[in-house]
Amino acid sequence: MNRRRFLHTTTAAALLHESVQAAPPATRIIDTHTHFYDPSRPGGVPWPTKGSPLYRTVLPADWLAVAAPHGVKETVVVEASRLVEDNQWILDLAAKEKSIVGFVGHLDPGAEFAGHLERFAANPIFRGVRWSGAFLQDASKQESVLAGAKQLAKHGLELDLNGSPAYLPHAAKLAADVPDLRVLINHLGASGDPQSLRPEWKDNIRAVAKQPNVF
Repeated sequence: MNRRRFLHTTTAAALLHESVQAAPPATRIIDTHTHFYDPSRPGGVPWPTKGSPLYRTVLPADWLAVAAPHGVKETVVVEASRLVEDNQWILDLAAKEKSIVGFVGHLDPGAEFAGHLERFAANPIFRGVRWSGAFLQDASKQESVLAGAKQLAKHGLELDLNGSPAYLPHAAKLAADVPDLRVLINHLGASGDPQSLRPEWKDNIRAVAKQPNVF
């Protein structure tokens, strides 16, 4: 190889390396909160209620038709139904639909929680559980809530919470009591109209935001 060819080859390789290094990484956008359901299934669905504009079949294909044109092709499904077997329905759906990359199930705290959690946590798509914030406010549920939260943390799973701003101080306490548990506040703790935020919400969201494991 003569000097000219050597320099040409070396320079080309260097430029190629530089262009590869400079190439921006591919952007991966995941929709982290969707609901899929089919009211026509046997037994129907507890949510949304009949007569609601949302009361219609919503499946991954319906979501992709809206999201994919914007570059969003993956999602984490959050279960809104309290029916235990609806968790399995979503996991079965995820086995066929590669757009579902994660699932937050719905298992109420109580005597059967641990057994159901063991069953569903065996599936790597299952990433956590959603509870109503009302469970945290119910004095009779405190023992089962704490036990369930610890079981979630043990499995490396997270806890979604949904409800009115009144549950937020209880969420802050639970997060402090179980520091290894990731806690996600759904819908900003029901902040309401951003033009007229309630003092209750402001105080409570500040309290829960102090916990490093709350998101």
